[in-house]
Amino acid sequence: SRPAMAASLRRVVVTGCGGRVGGAIAKRLKAEGRLLAGVDAKPGELVTSVLDLSGQEARAGLLEVLAEADGVVHAAALPGPSVEAPPRSANPEIGRELMRAGIIGLEDESPGDVLAKNTASAHAVFEAACASAGVRRVVFSSSAFAMGWSHEARAFAPERLPLTEGDEPTPFETYGLSKAVGEATAAMYARATS
Repeated sequence: SRPAMAASLRRVVVTGCGGRVGGAIAKRLKAEGRLLAGVDAKPGELVTSVLDLSGQEARAGLLEVLAEADGVVHAAALPGPSVEAPPRSANPEIGRELMRAGIIGLEDESPGDVLAKNTASAHAVFEAACASAGVRRVVFSSSAFAMGWSHEARAFAPERLPLTEGDEPTPFETYGLSKAVGEATAAMYARATS
């Protein structure tokens, strides 16, 4: 079962351990004595390997970090949409307004960079995990943005609620698209290795 498999993992690598979600996961695993390594693009408290997962050196660095791992939690990403509003936005300044109000964190990156960097990092992690003999489980941290949630509330109009895992992703901007592509990439590697 999934809970039994997760509990059996003893040497887990957490990517994005300098961020909010990855940091919380890494702290919990460390307290349980199950954190093998923490990977982030910047040095930090739980970071044992500084690595740009969207860069050319990602695969080699990941293979080294994963050599003794039996599990990976991939929480590394540019953690939100671009501050640039989605195309045809009713309010092109909505992102900046929400940031000033402290409601949502947005990335000071172009929408294309958010998509490219998040997609490249997910691919690098999944590929390296599949190439690492001991890795038995990979967890991908996705987002409600993959399902269409957006910093522009009018964009989120699901056909029904609650959403389920069977619902198709309907991203409204490139951060959500990067998470949907990450989910599809994870599913591809799962099919290819089962």
